[in-house]
Amino acid sequence: MELQRCGDYFSFEPLAQISTPGNQTSTQQYQFTDESPLRGANIYRVKVTTAGGAFTYSNLLALSYPPPKAWRVFPNPASDQLNFFLQKAASGVIEIELFNLAGQQIRRIQFPANTGEAWEQQLLLGSWSKGVYSYRIRDGEQTYTGQVILQ
Repeated sequence: MELQRCGDYFSFEPLAQISTPGNQTSTQQYQFTDESPLRGANIYRVKVTTAGGAFTYSNLLALSYPPPKAWRVFPNPASDQLNFFLQKAASGVIEIELFNLAGQQIRRIQFPANTGEAWEQQLLLGSWSKGVYSYRIRDGEQTYTGQVILQ
């Protein structure tokens, strides 16, 4: 068997040869760690060649490297609104706190969420002053922090 990888769904290249026992079955499981993944998309497939030279391919497996963040705050810089996004909510309540550069809490808001599902909330900035703000997102035991620029 040959493990193949590409970044575009078209240009597959051999990544590794995997030895298989002579009595392999379709339920046989194998494990491989890609020590040098491509930045961005990594699409993998397995090419199985029979003794007669015929071959077949496995289903594709697409992964991103580095993995996407568990959260995003966008756009950044922002002018009139901020969007807060979590890939998977860990609790039923998400708390957002915003701070000015002096560390003073400007706003604290709680939003309901469905545990285990993606969560997104838009926050209108209205008459907020231009500048740099810090945020903290609390999702149960998880805390995500960062900065945003309001222009």
